[in-house]
Amino acid sequence: MSTLRTWVVQTLLLLLTTESQGSLLDLCGSIEPEAPVVQLGSSFTAVCVLKERCMSNFHVSADDIFWKTNHVTVPHEQYTVLNRTACSVTFANVSSLSTQLTCNIRTFGQIDQNVYGISVLAGLPPEQPSNLSCIVNEGKNMLCQWDPGRETYLDTNFTLKSEWATDKFPDCKTKRATPTSCTVDYPPVYFVNIEIWVEAENALGKVTSDHINFDPVDTVKPLPPSNLSVSNSEELSSILKLTWINSSINKLIRLKYSIQYRAAGASTWSQIPLEDTASTRSSFTVQDLRPFTEYAFRVRCMKEDGKGFWSAWSEEARGSTAEDKPSKAPSFWYKMESSPAHGHRTVQLVWKTLPPFEANGKILDYEVTLTKWKSRLQNYYTVNDTTLSVNLTSDRYRATLTARNRVGRSDVAVLTIPARGFQAAHPVRDLKAFPKDSMLWVEWTAPSEPASKYVLEWCVLSDTSPCVPDWQQEAGSVRRTHLTGARWSPKLF
Repeated sequence: MSTLRTWVVQTLLLLLTTESQGSLLDLCGSIEPEAPVVQLGSSFTAVCVLKERCMSNFHVSADDIFWKTNHVTVPHEQYTVLNRTACSVTFANVSSLSTQLTCNIRTFGQIDQNVYGISVLAGLPPEQPSNLSCIVNEGKNMLCQWDPGRETYLDTNFTLKSEWATDKFPDCKTKRATPTSCTVDYPPVYFVNIEIWVEAENALGKVTSDHINFDPVDTVKPLPPSNLSVSNSEELSSILKLTWINSSINKLIRLKYSIQYRAAGASTWSQIPLEDTASTRSSFTVQDLRPFTEYAFRVRCMKEDGKGFWSAWSEEARGSTAEDKPSKAPSFWYKMESSPAHGHRTVQLVWKTLPPFEANGKILDYEVTLTKWKSRLQNYYTVNDTTLSVNLTSDRYRATLTARNRVGRSDVAVLTIPARGFQAAHPVRDLKAFPKDSMLWVEWTAPSEPASKYVLEWCVLSDTSPCVPDWQQEAGSVRRTHLTGARWSPKLF
């Protein structure tokens, strides 16, 4: 008998499950609201309403309803039975962006059946769009941009609206990937004011930005000047002339320019004063440049009154200034080599190569003159190197040196070669050397008598190679300097 009862109950349960699958889908009940969107942090109430047929088939009422969120049963304290067919559930503070909410019943006291399910979306209403601005890139339609405000966590549509005083333009609807900008479908019309604003809308609300009113010509970003070229002047070594072609917007508006330049190898740009290029033009002469130097230039433009946007920079153009005569005499010094015969000695005259910014061109040769003290007889030498060995008597000599390029000669460097046996009466004192900032520094105390210049000599000592001497000159006012070309490392000087 017990076995028979068990078989009958199992058959009944199977029949209920099979029948309920069809009837629950079509007739058992529903949830209101059907597709809710609620504001984060707010309260939300849903109502499940059972159909009479469901209640009759399964012998249930609203008392048998229970709720689940994401498959987790909601505490019964949040339920309210409204009548025999309806039961509500309330959430006091919605914090989840997406929740699966289901209404369920328990049939025959032991079988849980899903009556209906909905998705509850949560988010925020849109904030008022701000910082609305527009730009007309020359040759393209107007692009407007704005700050959309906080994240809403919901699908939010932004629509750019525009109109004249007497006409409306087609709406510009943003794409999902670019919700903060929109390019209108109509070409810009200049010298007529247009009114622009943005509407933001989602399931929780709709807001409108402040309106802006402007003439599109005041938002133009011109195309950059093209065909930039550079030419020099053989007469003036410190200038270069730039020429370019303005974009077609020049036919509608007047332009001003920004010109920048830098020497080859430099990393920073120098700026031509903007007031020097504040009117429409297609050429400009840059002055106060270094002779025999290559420069790079770039130019951009914008509306002359400063309204709108600077264009992109033009392509760079390069050019070199003409040569000029050397601006400085080379550093000049001497070394005593030997005394091959009594009353004579061999002296090596040495000088430093001028750096490019002082040579102002290619140095072709050097001219050296030697004059014995209290003698009018001069010896002239033309040298292509930076050394000259001469055989001199034991007398005092005066030597001069000039460097020559294609344009002319440098100032004269003068050197006195003392007579044999000369002893300096006023040597420097307290000579010190020390490393600092990856350089070797030297300082000293000046002699009691004024000095016109100082010469520093040094060499690097090594166990594997001979001592290679070097030297440099400093002005008579200098008391401390670093050795040029000598980077500090664990070496002995």
